[in-house]
Amino acid sequence: ERVSTGYAGFDDILDGLRTGDNVVLKVDSIEDYRYFVGPFVDQALVDKKRVVYMRFGDHPPLIDPSPHITLYEFDPRQGFESFASRIHKVITDEGPGVFYVFDSLSELLSAWATDHMISNFFRVTCPYLFELDTVAYFALIRKHHNIRTIERIRDTTQVLIDIFRYEGQLHIQPLKVWQRRSPTMFLPHRKQGEKFLPLINSYDATQLINVISSNQQNSTSRELDHWYRLFLRKEMLLGTFPDTIREGFQKIIDYYGQYPIIIRSSSLLEDGFGNAFAGKYESFFCVNQGSPEDRLEQLEEAVRKVFASAMSEDPLSYRLQRGLDQQDEQMALLVQRVSGSYRQHYFFPELAGVGVSYNTFVWDKEMDPEAGMLRLVLGLGTRAVDRLDNDYPRIVALDAPQKRPHKGFEDARKFSQRDVDLLNISENCLQTVSTLAMTKQGVDIPWRRYAIQDQETMQRLQQRGGNKQDVWLLTFDPLFADKQFPQLLQRLLKTLERAYDYPVDVEFTVNFTADLGTKINVVQCRPLQTKGAEKAIDIPDSIPDEKTFFRTEGNFMGGNIAQPLKWVVWVEPAEYSRLPLTKKIRNSPLDRSSQQADRRQGRQPGHAPWPRTLGDVYPCHGRTDLVFRDQ
Repeated sequence: ERVSTGYAGFDDILDGLRTGDNVVLKVDSIEDYRYFVGPFVDQALVDKKRVVYMRFGDHPPLIDPSPHITLYEFDPRQGFESFASRIHKVITDEGPGVFYVFDSLSELLSAWATDHMISNFFRVTCPYLFELDTVAYFALIRKHHNIRTIERIRDTTQVLIDIFRYEGQLHIQPLKVWQRRSPTMFLPHRKQGEKFLPLINSYDATQLINVISSNQQNSTSRELDHWYRLFLRKEMLLGTFPDTIREGFQKIIDYYGQYPIIIRSSSLLEDGFGNAFAGKYESFFCVNQGSPEDRLEQLEEAVRKVFASAMSEDPLSYRLQRGLDQQDEQMALLVQRVSGSYRQHYFFPELAGVGVSYNTFVWDKEMDPEAGMLRLVLGLGTRAVDRLDNDYPRIVALDAPQKRPHKGFEDARKFSQRDVDLLNISENCLQTVSTLAMTKQGVDIPWRRYAIQDQETMQRLQQRGGNKQDVWLLTFDPLFADKQFPQLLQRLLKTLERAYDYPVDVEFTVNFTADLGTKINVVQCRPLQTKGAEKAIDIPDSIPDEKTFFRTEGNFMGGNIAQPLKWVVWVEPAEYSRLPLTKKIRNSPLDRSSQQADRRQGRQPGHAPWPRTLGDVYPCHGRTDLVFRDQ
């Protein structure tokens, strides 16, 4: 018996439907599926057919409630056998000649986690419907299923239709129509009015097919089973990749050749507003040397490590501290060519660093926070991102680039960069090399552009019997003597800030051309971390001295903050400055030993973040708030 789809133009393409047909539509969205379900149901009701809606998906209903349509609801999470048995019982009870609409089969993925079960369900259900002379509509969402699942469904069904949109117009292309054919049946058809016209012009057809083919080739997920995609999100360092993913990795290796690359994290929370996540998720350099097989293995290992870092203790603790532990987090990856150039057997950029468009760490009341700030290093930017003991980036306020946060030559020597992170091409690894070793090796670096000679250290080395050796102190003073470089960085940061409509945090590299032209690469940009009050804080202009515990004038480090105050810790600056960096940080071994001493003496531990010998602790009673406001 011939049956109508509800669209005269659709009927013309297929020569109508037949009783017994199972019709599977491959669509991009549920809305496209609903577009064809509605007319099919309306026509069936006009033709006095019994219509049954099989509801099991989380998507919005395909059919509005009607006394003329029978609705059955199922829960696929009860398991494959229970779900399939209930479906078959309904089909048996309803008998022959019924018209069915099923929710999208892709909805079953979340319940069963594998394409294989979906194709099994279809292969046992479709023949039974065929025997009862029914007509049933099903849908598959594109890119949700692997090729084998699509082929098994294609082999079983009577009608398979590809539905897609191109340049805003709806297209259909029959992929299988059982026991029907025509000269144009299997061509792509474009909807015009109520008709679907075949693309008989070879130019139009070629252009359309090229776009479709390109989209399919660029989508590696189209061949992945849902089970593989699920475990790619869950397995860490011991995981293996499907062949299609490894083929994509091989294309990356072929594309970059033997240039060093970096694999970086990019997650929803990491790149969202209000949270820093700086250094929480890992980035890994691949020096990318060796055979193609070796380089592929390096890339795969780096990808595993980046994904594994999403589940490490540091980011999970950070999420918990900031109330993000219940928010959705999804990790993506960026693969970038490392910015830099070859210098002997090393590879690195001349300069790299971190820039922020709003300087929350101004140390001079004459500085403007809006001007922005840099942390600048020679070589890879890892030493500007991560805090390191006894090695320091150059801190630059962009409105006063030659001002340092310390005084005198001795401080400049103490708080300067001594080591350079770089990629060793010969040894195929990330390496840290001292500036002294680099001068000994004669590495081609324009030291006079970034550094001044440390004459005192040079004389001391000579007095100890060594050969005359250049010793450079990386102050970057010569670079900032010319205002063009800081002005260029400031324009860059402010341009990004305007685009974000929000202060930004940027990682960048700098390389210079032979004619001293400046090349700046922005390798990462994210909104600047903030931690403000939920409402505006108004501080009175004048407060009596007897009610003032302490006051600050001008700008201060850290930006606006409002927090309940429980303890005030007075730290003696001289004692504190003598501590090494690792012992200045709360929860350091020294801090933990102090807490253990508190417990032994019967005191409540954790009152002060530093040893009691450094200062005094004052408890604050009642509801006292400490409020800082940037003036």
